[in-house]
Amino acid sequence: MKKFIFFPLILFALIGFGLYLSLFVATGNSFSKKRTMAFDIIGKLSQKYENKYGLRYMGITEGTKDGKYDLIGLYLTCNTILTKDQGRILLLNCLRDTLDTFNSCQEFEQYMINYPFTRDNVFIDILVQLPGVSAIYYPNITSFSISRGRLTYNAETIEVPYLYAHEEVETYEEALKIVETQNNGLLKSEHKDGSSTLHQ
Repeated sequence: MKKFIFFPLILFALIGFGLYLSLFVATGNSFSKKRTMAFDIIGKLSQKYENKYGLRYMGITEGTKDGKYDLIGLYLTCNTILTKDQGRILLLNCLRDTLDTFNSCQEFEQYMINYPFTRDNVFIDILVQLPGVSAIYYPNITSFSISRGRLTYNAETIEVPYLYAHEEVETYEEALKIVETQNNGLLKSEHKDGSSTLHQ
Protein backbone atom coordinates (compact mmCIF):
# COMPACT_ATOMS: atom_id res chain seq x y z
CA MET A 1 0.00 0.00 0.00
CA LYS A 2 2.81 2.39 0.88
CA LYS A 3 4.56 1.65 -2.42
CA PHE A 4 1.30 2.32 -4.29
CA ILE A 5 0.96 5.78 -2.69
CA PHE A 6 4.64 6.64 -3.01
CA PHE A 7 4.82 6.03 -6.77
CA PRO A 8 2.09 8.56 -7.77
CA LEU A 9 3.74 11.18 -5.55
CA ILE A 10 7.05 10.75 -7.36
CA LEU A 11 5.29 10.84 -10.74
CA PHE A 12 3.41 14.02 -9.79
CA ALA A 13 6.63 15.66 -8.64
CA LEU A 14 8.43 14.76 -11.88
CA ILE A 15 5.56 16.10 -14.00
CA GLY A 16 5.52 19.33 -11.99
CA PHE A 17 9.26 19.75 -12.33
CA GLY A 18 9.03 19.11 -16.06
CA LEU A 19 6.36 21.79 -16.50
CA TYR A 20 8.42 24.25 -14.46
CA LEU A 21 11.54 23.49 -16.50
CA SER A 22 9.73 23.90 -19.82
CA LEU A 23 8.29 27.27 -18.75
CA PHE A 24 11.71 28.40 -17.55
CA VAL A 25 13.35 27.47 -20.84
CA ALA A 26 10.53 28.97 -22.92
CA THR A 27 10.20 32.28 -21.10
CA GLY A 28 12.05 32.70 -17.86
CA ASN A 29 15.58 32.17 -19.17
CA SER A 30 15.20 34.78 -21.91
CA PHE A 31 13.56 37.27 -19.56
CA SER A 32 16.26 36.66 -17.00
CA LYS A 33 18.97 37.60 -19.50
CA LYS A 34 17.06 40.75 -20.42
CA ARG A 35 16.58 41.84 -16.82
CA THR A 36 20.10 40.90 -15.82
CA MET A 37 21.54 43.05 -18.57
CA ALA A 38 19.18 45.93 -17.75
CA PHE A 39 20.15 45.82 -14.09
CA ASP A 40 23.85 45.68 -14.99
CA ILE A 41 23.41 48.88 -17.00
CA ILE A 42 21.44 50.46 -14.15
CA GLY A 43 24.26 49.53 -11.77
CA LYS A 44 26.78 51.42 -13.89
CA LEU A 45 24.43 54.38 -14.16
CA SER A 46 23.76 54.52 -10.43
CA GLN A 47 27.49 54.63 -9.74
CA LYS A 48 27.87 57.44 -12.24
CA TYR A 49 24.93 59.37 -10.73
CA GLU A 50 26.44 59.12 -7.27
CA ASN A 51 29.96 60.10 -8.31
CA LYS A 52 28.94 62.87 -10.70
CA TYR A 53 25.81 64.34 -9.10
CA GLY A 54 25.68 63.01 -5.53
CA LEU A 55 22.45 61.11 -6.28
CA ARG A 56 21.64 57.74 -4.73
CA TYR A 57 19.86 54.97 -6.60
CA MET A 58 16.59 53.96 -4.91
CA GLY A 59 14.69 51.80 -7.38
CA ILE A 60 13.63 50.96 -10.91
CA THR A 61 10.39 50.67 -12.84
CA GLU A 62 10.13 48.70 -16.07
CA GLY A 63 7.70 48.74 -18.97
CA THR A 64 7.63 46.08 -21.71
CA LYS A 65 5.78 45.59 -24.95
CA ASP A 66 5.97 42.48 -27.13
CA GLY A 67 8.66 41.12 -24.82
CA LYS A 68 10.93 44.16 -25.18
CA TYR A 69 11.60 47.20 -23.04
CA ASP A 70 9.66 50.30 -24.02
CA LEU A 71 10.32 52.10 -20.73
CA ILE A 72 13.08 52.15 -18.13
CA GLY A 73 12.41 54.22 -15.02
CA LEU A 74 14.88 55.24 -12.32
CA TYR A 75 14.15 56.50 -8.83
CA LEU A 76 16.95 58.54 -7.28
CA THR A 77 17.37 60.47 -4.04
CA CYS A 78 19.16 63.73 -3.31
CA ASN A 79 20.16 64.78 0.22
CA THR A 80 20.17 68.52 -0.40
CA ILE A 81 17.60 71.16 -1.36
CA LEU A 82 17.59 71.94 -5.08
CA THR A 83 16.24 75.03 -6.74
CA LYS A 84 13.95 74.53 -9.71
CA ASP A 85 16.78 75.64 -12.02
CA GLN A 86 19.23 73.16 -10.46
CA GLY A 87 16.70 70.34 -10.64
CA ARG A 88 15.90 71.09 -14.26
CA ILE A 89 19.54 70.83 -15.34
CA LEU A 90 20.01 67.72 -13.22
CA LEU A 91 17.04 65.99 -14.86
CA LEU A 92 18.19 66.86 -18.36
CA ASN A 93 21.74 65.67 -17.65
CA CYS A 94 20.51 62.42 -16.08
CA LEU A 95 18.33 61.83 -19.14
CA ARG A 96 21.34 62.41 -21.39
CA ASP A 97 23.50 60.01 -19.36
CA THR A 98 20.78 57.35 -19.32
CA LEU A 99 20.21 57.50 -23.08
CA ASP A 100 23.94 57.47 -23.79
CA THR A 101 24.48 54.43 -21.60
CA PHE A 102 21.60 52.31 -22.92
CA ASN A 103 22.12 53.29 -26.56
CA SER A 104 25.84 52.51 -26.42
CA CYS A 105 25.21 48.93 -25.27
CA GLN A 106 24.87 46.95 -28.52
CA GLU A 107 24.03 43.70 -26.71
CA PHE A 108 20.98 45.32 -25.13
CA GLU A 109 19.62 46.55 -28.47
CA GLN A 110 17.78 43.24 -29.01
CA TYR A 111 15.69 43.93 -25.89
CA MET A 112 14.68 47.50 -26.83
CA ILE A 113 11.34 48.17 -28.51
CA ASN A 114 13.03 50.86 -30.58
CA TYR A 115 16.65 51.80 -31.14
CA PRO A 116 17.96 54.21 -30.20
CA PHE A 117 16.00 54.83 -27.02
CA THR A 118 14.60 58.35 -26.90
CA ARG A 119 13.33 60.51 -24.05
CA ASP A 120 9.96 58.75 -24.49
CA ASN A 121 11.57 55.50 -23.27
CA VAL A 122 13.06 56.90 -20.06
CA PHE A 123 11.50 57.97 -16.77
CA ILE A 124 13.58 59.62 -14.03
CA ASP A 125 12.39 60.73 -10.60
CA ILE A 126 14.66 62.57 -8.14
CA LEU A 127 13.25 62.66 -4.62
CA VAL A 128 14.73 65.15 -2.15
CA GLN A 129 15.32 63.49 1.22
CA LEU A 130 17.10 65.59 3.80
CA PRO A 131 18.78 63.76 6.72
CA GLY A 132 16.68 64.16 9.86
CA VAL A 133 13.93 66.11 8.07
CA SER A 134 10.52 64.48 7.74
CA ALA A 135 8.83 67.05 5.48
CA ILE A 136 9.85 69.68 2.93
CA TYR A 137 7.31 72.35 2.02
CA TYR A 138 6.82 74.61 -0.99
CA PRO A 139 8.52 76.77 -2.27
CA ASN A 140 11.09 73.98 -1.83
CA ILE A 141 10.52 71.16 -4.30
CA THR A 142 10.28 67.58 -3.06
CA SER A 143 10.26 65.67 -6.37
CA PHE A 144 11.77 66.39 -9.79
CA SER A 145 10.76 64.05 -12.60
CA ILE A 146 10.95 63.69 -16.37
CA SER A 147 8.75 61.37 -18.38
CA ARG A 148 7.84 61.22 -22.08
CA GLY A 149 9.02 64.74 -22.83
CA ARG A 150 7.56 66.40 -19.75
CA LEU A 151 9.34 67.74 -16.66
CA THR A 152 7.31 67.85 -13.45
CA TYR A 153 8.10 69.58 -10.17
CA ASN A 154 6.09 68.47 -7.14
CA ALA A 155 5.98 69.83 -3.61
CA GLU A 156 4.07 69.49 -0.38
CA THR A 157 2.39 72.52 1.18
CA ILE A 158 1.70 73.25 4.84
CA GLU A 159 -2.02 73.46 4.03
CA VAL A 160 -2.04 70.21 2.03
CA PRO A 161 0.86 68.04 3.24
CA TYR A 162 1.17 65.47 0.49
CA LEU A 163 3.61 65.19 -2.40
CA TYR A 164 1.41 66.39 -5.28
CA ALA A 165 -0.25 69.33 -3.50
CA HIS A 166 1.72 71.76 -5.66
CA GLU A 167 2.75 70.84 -9.20
CA GLU A 168 4.50 72.70 -12.00
CA VAL A 169 5.04 71.26 -15.47
CA GLU A 170 7.28 72.08 -18.45
CA THR A 171 7.74 70.42 -21.79
CA TYR A 172 11.19 69.17 -22.70
CA GLU A 173 11.51 71.93 -25.29
CA GLU A 174 10.54 74.62 -22.78
CA ALA A 175 13.10 73.30 -20.30
CA LEU A 176 15.86 73.39 -22.93
CA LYS A 177 14.99 76.99 -23.88
CA ILE A 178 15.12 78.09 -20.23
CA VAL A 179 18.53 76.49 -19.69
CA GLU A 180 19.85 77.90 -22.98
CA THR A 181 18.73 81.40 -21.97
CA GLN A 182 20.36 81.05 -18.55
CA ASN A 183 23.59 79.95 -20.23
CA ASN A 184 23.56 82.69 -22.89
CA GLY A 185 22.74 80.24 -25.63
CA LEU A 186 25.85 78.10 -25.04
CA LEU A 187 24.03 74.93 -24.22
CA LYS A 188 23.41 71.98 -26.38
CA SER A 189 24.34 69.70 -29.22
CA GLU A 190 21.57 67.56 -30.65
CA HIS A 191 21.68 63.75 -30.77
CA LYS A 192 19.86 61.20 -32.88
CA ASP A 193 17.67 60.18 -29.95
CA GLY A 194 16.28 63.73 -29.72
CA SER A 195 18.03 64.71 -26.51
CA SER A 196 20.78 67.25 -25.97
CA THR A 197 24.10 67.49 -24.20
CA LEU A 198 24.07 70.19 -21.55
CA HIS A 199 27.26 72.13 -21.02
CA GLN A 200 27.19 73.03 -17.36
